[in-house]
Amino acid sequence: MSELLRATNLSKVYPKVSRSGDRIKVMMHLLLGRALPSNLAHTVLDDISLAVSPGESMGVIGENGAGKSTLLKLLTGVIHP
Repeated sequence: MSELLRATNLSKVYPKVSRSGDRIKVMMHLLLGRALPSNLAHTVLDDISLAVSPGESMGVIGENGAGKSTLLKLLTGVIHP
């Protein structure tokens, strides 16, 4: 049976900016193509996999801040993993 939607190993990391100098550090890492160090990174989704076949339904349930909207944005292509 074919799959309507398949996502494998989705992850999303956002920069964490808590001090004034952190913005410059994050920008330099992004411009140079380097990975963000752990003290400047906030992982919101980590290693999410799912598959939905035609005729199936899927619900996303969780508390505020659990990453539901981020997951839906990744699945629709609004943001990139």
